[in-house]
Amino acid sequence: MNGVFPSSSDDEPVDPGLVPPSSSELVAGDEYHPLVDTRLLATYTHRALDSVVENLDSGDNLSPNFLGNPGLGAAGDFQTAARTYDGVTVSLYHLFSDGWLAQASYTWSRLHGNHAGSFRPVAGWNEPTLRSDIHFASQQTNRTGPLPNDRTHTVRVFGAREFDLTPKLSASVGLSYRGQSGTPINYLGGHPRAGMGETFILPSGSTGERTPWVHSIDPRLGVSYRIDRSKINTVSLNLEAFNLFNFQEVTRVNEHYTYANVLPLETEVEAGQLTPDRVRTVDGRPLGAANPEFKKPIQYQAPRQVRLGLRYTF
Repeated sequence: MNGVFPSSSDDEPVDPGLVPPSSSELVAGDEYHPLVDTRLLATYTHRALDSVVENLDSGDNLSPNFLGNPGLGAAGDFQTAARTYDGVTVSLYHLFSDGWLAQASYTWSRLHGNHAGSFRPVAGWNEPTLRSDIHFASQQTNRTGPLPNDRTHTVRVFGAREFDLTPKLSASVGLSYRGQSGTPINYLGGHPRAGMGETFILPSGSTGERTPWVHSIDPRLGVSYRIDRSKINTVSLNLEAFNLFNFQEVTRVNEHYTYANVLPLETEVEAGQLTPDRVRTVDGRPLGAANPEFKKPIQYQAPRQVRLGLRYTF
């Protein structure tokens, strides 16, 4: 390791060349008006990490953990933290006119790297920077690839209509749809120091397996009564439903191929073709059997919810 740490018996050492966490973002787009009250918009977004601050383990039992920038300065032995988002969105809007509005959009995106964030709730670690994707240098193999929140396709459609029933009474109806493609499924094993799910047996996302698409249809009904001619004093009653058809698609599966401490396998394997005899434990023996719960559902999308609201505006 490089660098000289300030001496302290009570505080965690800090790399004297530590730089604050930062990221860069580039957004570009264009807008076209094909019809009156209609907008066609295309945008491109690129977002990337410049640096992060992590609690790092030097791997030397005589040295304490320290705060540093992975890949920089005293943490030069670690992989540089990387998280890159690229997304292209095409949107079509009909602005509110003649009592109605509508909009539709499609987003293609890619979230790639080796650092999902400063904590790993998937692995049960909720302390920022204390347990993350980059803590031990020995856990970096196979980690670069699609990140847990990578969703390639997102579709959104929304429409609303307003009706004047009387000079004081109006009603509105709305309907929205959202569809998102699934997230990557990885083959995880135990790490002798980092714990369960911290060894990527196969390169991250290399098999191409993903959770299913998730769909949600959300309607809205509203009634408003204007108490006086100023249109300021208004009583509104709204009824909203989320996931109206109560879709219960799988949003997360058990990614623990084994809970044993194993070594990463640095070769490509097609989906479903990995066998326990190809995996080695940390002491060099072949893995006896895979986790029988591997790839079974452990989380589903939120069930139907209905919300009733009453509001007085004055």
